[in-house]
Amino acid sequence: MNDVDEVRGMLASVLEGDAGPRHSPEEVLKSARRASAQRRAVVASALSVGVVLATGAGVLMSVQAPSTVESAASATLTTTTRQALPGAVPPVPVTVEHAAELTAKLSTAGVIPAGYRLSRAAGSPAGPLQFYGIGEDSSDGYKATAVVEDGKGWATLTISVRSVSEAPECGPENPCTSAIPVSTPPIAPPTTRPVEGVDIRVVANLVDRGSGEVAMMTASKLFPDGTVVEAVVQSWVDDGPPLDFSPGGVLLTEQQLADMVGKPGFTY
Repeated sequence: MNDVDEVRGMLASVLEGDAGPRHSPEEVLKSARRASAQRRAVVASALSVGVVLATGAGVLMSVQAPSTVESAASATLTTTTRQALPGAVPPVPVTVEHAAELTAKLSTAGVIPAGYRLSRAAGSPAGPLQFYGIGEDSSDGYKATAVVEDGKGWATLTISVRSVSEAPECGPENPCTSAIPVSTPPIAPPTTRPVEGVDIRVVANLVDRGSGEVAMMTASKLFPDGTVVEAVVQSWVDDGPPLDFSPGGVLLTEQQLADMVGKPGFTY
């Protein structure tokens, strides 16, 4: 079954008996692929210039505020023409062999602290911190994830590696908007942590108001060869109760998370 047939089947089951307007499977796939390209470009742009952006009707934020709801409510939306990203590189195919190479680099880098128990994250097709492709080419890239536990609590760790790509053209068929948070101060200013002579940007994205612990933290770097590496740790697990924060926070320090970005020598 190809993508169009699969979408056609899903639409038929969901819209059975609905007399409202219909969209063809081709239109649905075209829209989804366009949105995916926008999201990739938005995240990459945020890595290089620190701008928080949105595509279409859904705000995609690097939240640097105590509440994602507060951040969205205090955002100003403006239209834009094109978010060109310097240094974009031609994507290459995603392969099982390169996923294995990335896994080997992570395993031998010595960046996973001792004393943690790792288990497979919900929805992951691979084992704990084993990379797998998440698209057709390197603009989607590779991801490795795991649930991390110790005596203090639990967290979900995700590392992604991909190639930097340009934002799509904006126009009547492909509207783009940017969202710039206003009047909501960040939890703390982004910091940089030196790793192998390279500064890695680290941001505390979310705080558990109950405990005061950081509940989500991101380390990221756009490398000169066009490789984008991001490590995200969150103090909850996706198959558990929503935002059931670990009492121990994200378990990892800023330097430990930055080391996961800079030390393995990942390439897209």
